[in-house]
Amino acid sequence: MFDIHQPIPAYLLAKSNIVRLIIFTAAFALLFINIYAPFDLQSWYKVTKWQLLVYSSLVTLPECW
Repeated sequence: MFDIHQPIPAYLLAKSNIVRLIIFTAAFALLFINIYAPFDLQSWYKVTKWQLLVYSSLVTLPECW
């Protein structure tokens, strides 16, 4: 069972690990959106693959700032 009175492990609080996790999450989301192109997005909106890359970058990359 999970004990809420245990201290949080140091590796979860290290700033470098948190930054790495945020950058990995943003990069994975960007890669996933551009490879998978969910819900056949290009048929809904007439965008090229490069436009999709730019628009999805505008959505996912501000997470890193």
